[in-house]
Amino acid sequence: MRKILLGSLILSGFLYANSTEIFPDVLSSESVINFYSTVEIKDSGEDLVTPKMDNKNKAKCEGSLFKDKFCEASGESPKALKEFNFLNSSVSESIEIDSDITLNAENIGNMVITKDNLTITFDAPNVNGLFSRTQKIASIIDEAKNTSFIFKAGDYYIGEFEVISQSSKKKVVHDRIEIKTDGNSRFFIKDKFEITKNTNSNPKDAVIVINKDKSSKELMIYSLGDININTTASFNINALVYSFANFDIVGNPQSSFSGAIHSKGELNIGNKKSIGEFIYDSDVISEIYSDGFKLYSLPTDPKEKGKKTLEGIDNNRNGVRDDVEIFVTEKFPDSSALQIAYFDEARLFQEAIVTEYNELTKKENQLKARKIGDRLRITATCRKTILFKKFGRKDEIYSKSYKILEEMEDKVANTFERIKKYAKFNALHSGGTFTSPSADPEKIDELCPSYVAETVKEEEENEK
Repeated sequence: MRKILLGSLILSGFLYANSTEIFPDVLSSESVINFYSTVEIKDSGEDLVTPKMDNKNKAKCEGSLFKDKFCEASGESPKALKEFNFLNSSVSESIEIDSDITLNAENIGNMVITKDNLTITFDAPNVNGLFSRTQKIASIIDEAKNTSFIFKAGDYYIGEFEVISQSSKKKVVHDRIEIKTDGNSRFFIKDKFEITKNTNSNPKDAVIVINKDKSSKELMIYSLGDININTTASFNINALVYSFANFDIVGNPQSSFSGAIHSKGELNIGNKKSIGEFIYDSDVISEIYSDGFKLYSLPTDPKEKGKKTLEGIDNNRNGVRDDVEIFVTEKFPDSSALQIAYFDEARLFQEAIVTEYNELTKKENQLKARKIGDRLRITATCRKTILFKKFGRKDEIYSKSYKILEEMEDKVANTFERIKKYAKFNALHSGGTFTSPSADPEKIDELCPSYVAETVKEEEENEK
């Protein structure tokens, strides 16, 4: 999805990849796709986007106009993302997990799951300077059976994720792994992502279950190292997966994958048997945004349901109401820096609305409201500094960006109760004299938080 933002003058400054170029089909590779099994590729195009392909096993690509056509290579590479900056955990100690647990610390050490039938919940905290809730985990090693992992909305930086079948020689009965998401989640893997299950379970029962019954946009997996998913039974996976190395996946004919896979290295599908079906989730892909380094998806628009309370709905828990996040992202689909700047203001507008003033004296109310106002003026200066740095001091740019700000204010205060609270907030500023620092693109490190300034620099580097 690509939108015109602030007129063609601003749009011309961005060179970011469209998500459909990064995930042009359910399977794409910058190297080669090797089919070692009979596979059905559904909702794909005429050819899979890859320079080379080994399709001796006659995998079928079933595009709307190419039913029962054997897959062929396009001869081209898909658009690539730049490698992301991995955030290491500051904790390196090993932790043995032998009971159900919820982990909500910012930094977690080397986890080893040793007891069967556990539920491990990851609840990424708000981290100062990062837009998404973020948790950094040294490693996750699962040596047990039937583990359920629940990841609440957020970004998870994981050094290594390894699920080990209890025996590589002997099949284990009733052994499965399930990864569930509770809101949009992203995994950033440093070394490897490997899940192996050698089991005698019913062939129809999936033993590797990832994001079942959810939209593939709710789980994105990036890995700087190899990805390996291997089972003698079936898998059920709904996800968008991007490997900067090789990707191997093996399962039985009842297996199902929905979403898209992009591999910088070799993409190896199956072994000697049929592996089931791979379905391209084109509708979801068209809704994904890219800043050149990462992909991200918007929350679902809550519509009228989001107006029932003063607080509204924030399913991905990033402090910005879902309807407001959608509004800002669609205005600036190609600039994370501008998104973050407007999001910072949106959070403060929201704080102004939900803050309770009635039980305080007028002077105390004024102090509380004006502290929010002071922070709003600082964030406004940062936003203007970004605009001036990117596009120069142009009146047209400034007026259009201010109009978007006014539209965002209207979006935040979009019910009778919200309007009343916002009017109360503004009234508490009556009679005051306020000043703001001047926007100066040469002083962006001073006028903007470090995470905003760094994002601007990343975008400038990506535009070269």
